[in-house]
Amino acid sequence: MTVRIAFLGTFHPAVPTLEALAERGHVRIVVVPERAGPKNDELIALAERHRIAWTYDQDEVDPTAVDLVLAANYPDIVPRVLLDAVPCVNTHWSALPRYRGVHPTAWALLNGETEVGVTVHLMADDFDVGAVLRQGVLGVVPDEPIARLHERLAVLQAELVLEVVDHLELHGSLPPATPQDEREATYVPQRFPSDGLIDWSWPTWRLDALVRALHRPEYPGAFTTADGRRLIVWSARPADTPEYHSTPGRVVRLLDDAVWVKTGDTALEVHEVQWDDEGRPTPASSVLRQGQRLGLRPELEIARLNGELADLRAELADLRALVVRSEEGR
Repeated sequence: MTVRIAFLGTFHPAVPTLEALAERGHVRIVVVPERAGPKNDELIALAERHRIAWTYDQDEVDPTAVDLVLAANYPDIVPRVLLDAVPCVNTHWSALPRYRGVHPTAWALLNGETEVGVTVHLMADDFDVGAVLRQGVLGVVPDEPIARLHERLAVLQAELVLEVVDHLELHGSLPPATPQDEREATYVPQRFPSDGLIDWSWPTWRLDALVRALHRPEYPGAFTTADGRRLIVWSARPADTPEYHSTPGRVVRLLDDAVWVKTGDTALEVHEVQWDDEGRPTPASSVLRQGQRLGLRPELEIARLNGELADLRAELADLRALVVRSEEGR
């Protein structure tokens, strides 16, 4: 039999999976979340090219017309009516039960993982807890930005999903499922732009991971401050230097197109930066100077704010005096 699938997904990580299934004639309907906006464009274009109906509304999925509901990179809860009526499978970008939650790949990089995974699992009443049908891992390549890692994970996801669908087509049932070990479960939260703030006291490997995990075009970038302005760090790598003690955040070396910034243990070689409010990425050596201190310094910020507050109080006193003189002159 040809397995009939309702495909739920969004954004480019789901594209290879939908394309593989559509080429084999499995997909009957595509559901995308309306709030994702332009992130749905690739999937919608792919559905239309294969003449597959698409919708924003899960209620349009007829459980009697499909053999499987597949959620690939889909952010919404699947309604109980579908869970009860038809097998429902989800994909998650980690080796579950590790990194349940949102943005698992970024968190895996920030934790120094040498491998990242993709899991195809049964849906359950809670996110990412269902029994595992298929799982695969990829090695983390040094200096690889997260966008490239996501491309590889998207291909692996498609391969794993096809294995599950092929088993269902051949045997009339899903592959045997393995329950997750709750003792090994870890949970991670959604990341926000403010989480990209660089703490120069961190070890170099962790700062290198932060830059790679927040790389354009998907993410807003790791950032620091320089002379009171926000500076995005787009490209960096660990400097070739032994561990030593010095002031974290200080620019300690200038190169032709890069600088070394002292970290909590060694130094980070920063290559490409961009002011948050202008321009385009540029070599760090054209923006930063020897001995410059990067990062937030609370004592200076407090002094600056106290100065601004004193100026405002003086202006307010002048305005009050002006009002008094004006009233006296009437």
